[in-house]
Amino acid sequence: MLTLILSIIILVWLIFALIIDLKSREIPDWLTYSLGILSIITYTIVSIESKSFHPIISSIVSGIIFAAISFALYYSRQWGGGDVKLFISLGLAIPLYPENLLQFFSPNINLYFPLIVLTNTLLAAMIYSLFALIFLVIKHWKAFKEEIKTNNQKTLKIICISLAVIIFTASFFLDYLQSLYSIALAILILITPYLLSSTKAIEKTAMIRYIEVEKSLGEWLAEDIIIKGKIILSKSHPEITPEDIRKLKIHKIDKIKIKIGIPFAPVFLLAVILTLLFGNILFLIF
Repeated sequence: MLTLILSIIILVWLIFALIIDLKSREIPDWLTYSLGILSIITYTIVSIESKSFHPIISSIVSGIIFAAISFALYYSRQWGGGDVKLFISLGLAIPLYPENLLQFFSPNINLYFPLIVLTNTLLAAMIYSLFALIFLVIKHWKAFKEEIKTNNQKTLKIICISLAVIIFTASFFLDYLQSLYSIALAILILITPYLLSSTKAIEKTAMIRYIEVEKSLGEWLAEDIIIKGKIILSKSHPEITPEDIRKLKIHKIDKIKIKIGIPFAPVFLLAVILTLLFGNILFLIF
């Protein structure tokens, strides 16, 4: 019963995170920390009741796995700090499928459960990013159309077309299932240059803007700040800190160019819902 209650809390907390992230592009610490603490408390109690260390150890191991992935995405500048904290808390919260939900759903749990959550998160991210990209392209169509002309990716297109043709030709000599995978791979390779061009174009037209230094805490720097040939702030460490704001004020800089990321909290909510309802989505697709 405790894990069922925790599942409800997870969904409610993720809805809060989604609303706040969409409105302010921030995920508050109270939300992420409270979810992590509640998860550890829940699995500690479950371990005591079941007289087994398995639930709490599973929670900790899952949290460590999610933390490793989160920090990799953070240091590769894909996620912000709020996304990292929320994902780690999510790892602590759902190391196992809640047994009480099996009365209502018949999910496919054919893999290590945190791995299923990670796989579904990746699929949810792909779906969400595609729709977000389409929305931004439509919203900024004129600027996008002009920008994409300057980013043709000619060399990459030639390479990808050649690879796609080779893989597609090879598919005729494979069995049915392998042939389907090969054709899907060929199509994916074929559209890759266009996806990259579109992503770069929409980034320049819709996801870069100037902001006042006073309001820049936690934002991501889009370009190096250089004064008299010296780099004051580097975009290789993009997240603006209080110390960075102090430096900018010292040099009397009023506005800076920042990169606006797509709010990622909706992906976490979608991934959890899909996981609780269906289990391994990838297995259902293939």
